[in-house]
Amino acid sequence: RIVDGHQRAAGFEFAKGRARLGEDNLAGEGVEHFAGGRGVLQVDHFHVEGRPEGFGEGEAVGKAHPHDRRRQRLAGAGGLFADPFGLVGFEQAALDGEIEQRHRSDSTAESFKPCVLRQGDAGILPTPFTMPSCPFLGRSTCFLTPQTAAPHRPRRHPEFAMTTIEATDVHEILKKHQLTDGMDIVLDLEQSTGPWVHDSRSGDKFLDCFTCYASWPLGYNHPGLNEASFEKELLTVAKANPSNCDLYSSHMASFVDAFATHVSPEGFDHHFWIAGGSLAVENCMKAAFDWKARKLGRTNFHDNVNDLTIVHFDHAFHGRSGYTLSVTNTLPDKVGLFPKFNWPRISSPACEFDHDGNICNDVEALERHALAELRAFHESWSRRGNYKHIAAILIEPMQCEGGDRTFRPEFLRALRDFAHEAECLLIFDEVQTGFFGSGKPWYWQHSGATPDLVAFGKKSQVCGMYAGPRLDEVEDNVFHKSSRISSTWGGGLTDM
Repeated sequence: RIVDGHQRAAGFEFAKGRARLGEDNLAGEGVEHFAGGRGVLQVDHFHVEGRPEGFGEGEAVGKAHPHDRRRQRLAGAGGLFADPFGLVGFEQAALDGEIEQRHRSDSTAESFKPCVLRQGDAGILPTPFTMPSCPFLGRSTCFLTPQTAAPHRPRRHPEFAMTTIEATDVHEILKKHQLTDGMDIVLDLEQSTGPWVHDSRSGDKFLDCFTCYASWPLGYNHPGLNEASFEKELLTVAKANPSNCDLYSSHMASFVDAFATHVSPEGFDHHFWIAGGSLAVENCMKAAFDWKARKLGRTNFHDNVNDLTIVHFDHAFHGRSGYTLSVTNTLPDKVGLFPKFNWPRISSPACEFDHDGNICNDVEALERHALAELRAFHESWSRRGNYKHIAAILIEPMQCEGGDRTFRPEFLRALRDFAHEAECLLIFDEVQTGFFGSGKPWYWQHSGATPDLVAFGKKSQVCGMYAGPRLDEVEDNVFHKSSRISSTWGGGLTDM
């Protein structure tokens, strides 16, 4: 884009990189195709004096011949080394600590001093160019004040400085290395805004009714994400990936405090963070197994607990990991040919609605049937001499992948009552329904049925679970006992 109303300067930010800047096309056409890094690229003849005060402390800014393209091979990642007529902008200096290319006598007989930059310096470097045919010879034109440096940045390899894959090549490259059965568009992360997805291949925009599997909390490029303070903090944490389970930071504490005080319901004081909704559900199940085993007096880690089960429902989707495979049953290609546990599956009494939003099926009869199945399973185990085998009842308060299947609050409250009666835990899987998607922080808050454990993810960006006071009925539950549940990155500081 032209930034000053004429074709003397073209501004760019992360334009297409890894291309030579020393092209002779100086009319402003195709400038972005030759630009790399970020800054301002001069696209016409000019004469400018060096301004060493615009750089980091200690480096020398001399004169350099503008047509020496060997400089490009020394450019640091994210930098701009523009050969045409003298402007050299850089974000990171030469890989080997300095740039020192001497005069070549193909344009002028005048001798030039070397330009020496210290590794890690950043800014914009104007260098003089004098040639008799230049229309601006003898006139000083500086269209940009040099930017103050941020010296001593760690160097990066220029080969990996920025994304340079053309949109037309994305699918073909991916097909060489992985299954590519996704959408036939190429997401443009810079051009997509709000609810609109920009296809960088066709230039078309599409209304996003996909929302990345309901994981889309704000829309693309929300203005709040562009605040300088937020971008600075995000970059700080993105440069590291600490093991949050054992290595704590003020950034993590700030997030946990915000989540626990603004999102978690009152009384749910236990939290666990992990990457992935399936693993959030799975750790809820592990917490329930541990709780139930200790309720039965099994506290030795060598005790047999293979008789513990998770009651779940038809049409449920809880994930694709080890435990969750046994409770997911939407489409057979998601779980077939993988070994699973034979845990009790109960029919799901979902509401059916007419076009006016009224329930039009005999859902109460379906609820009675489902509860009868639940009790029959429970009683069959008691006749075998062991009364308490159900560790938890696991349900999505609204089944999403299963077909937007809604349960009445009365049914969820009946499950709450049964969980107390059978001394098992009630787990709500809110990975897809939770985090303000229903108008409240959690979908279950519309029902009046309070769970013991809740799995969350997707729109919250960080996945995990929170737990209520029933977990504290056993002293050494997983939220108190070290290493019973854990995760290397503990949800990930960048996602937090």
